[in-house]
Amino acid sequence: MSLNKCKNCGCEDGLVTLPPCPTPAGCADPEPCSEVFDSQCIIYTGADILCGNDIVIASNTPVSEALDQITAFFCTYESTYDGPTITCNGQNVVVSGVTVDQAIQDLSEFYCSYEPLYTGGNITCISVTTGDTISSVVQKLGSSYCEQIQETPKAVHMTLAYSPIVSVFPWKNNTLAESWYRNSALFIATEVFPTGKALLRLMITSEHNVGSNLRINLYEVNSATYLFNTWQTVTGTALDEVAFSTILVDFNLLAGGGSANRWIELQAYIENPAQFYHIDKIDITFTPVI
Repeated sequence: MSLNKCKNCGCEDGLVTLPPCPTPAGCADPEPCSEVFDSQCIIYTGADILCGNDIVIASNTPVSEALDQITAFFCTYESTYDGPTITCNGQNVVVSGVTVDQAIQDLSEFYCSYEPLYTGGNITCISVTTGDTISSVVQKLGSSYCEQIQETPKAVHMTLAYSPIVSVFPWKNNTLAESWYRNSALFIATEVFPTGKALLRLMITSEHNVGSNLRINLYEVNSATYLFNTWQTVTGTALDEVAFSTILVDFNLLAGGGSANRWIELQAYIENPAQFYHIDKIDITFTPVI
């Protein structure tokens, strides 16, 4: 008689003999551990776990809390820039000790708004000093240039009228040639040179006999002043155009000052009075000086 108590097998009531219990079949998903403990009951007792100087898990922390702390730390962790403070022209761009995220933001903000600086010497006439931003220097240059264009009168080109005498050729000396020839004067209005100063350029087309030089000068009638310091020489004898060096004329230094209207005439003579010459054309250009 069997006395085992297996359900559905053996003698459940202790009186009837039943077949013995079969050997149990293996579980499809067996429990690998013989015992399971709650994470709150397991304590981490090692040294503090650090990341840099930050404590991630302190000693004697329950595993349940340690897992939460690890997750929280890495979800909120930010690397720190620990290099030297970065400066540009004395201005702090990135300060040591800030997070890498903040460092990147600081760099972006600085370089998006950065203006290069002018490092040359001071420019007094346009009020530029060393350390000004390039954009401000360009603006000052542009403003100054525009003002000069607006204020500076354009060059004035004039052709003296012909004044023929004796001969069919204009601007020719007389047969005796005892004195130089004076042409009819050219009127120069005050507004041509508002500061009283002008650059003067003379061009003539002339010819003369071989064997002598033609000498010319510009004469300012009001002040009885020759504008060229020395008489200019035309050496070529064939009819040709000749340009003379540009000269600076400061009418402020002449009688009447820069505010007076002027009368300019060309005077010419030939070195050998037995020779002849004629001047075909006279061009004068005044460029006002501001």
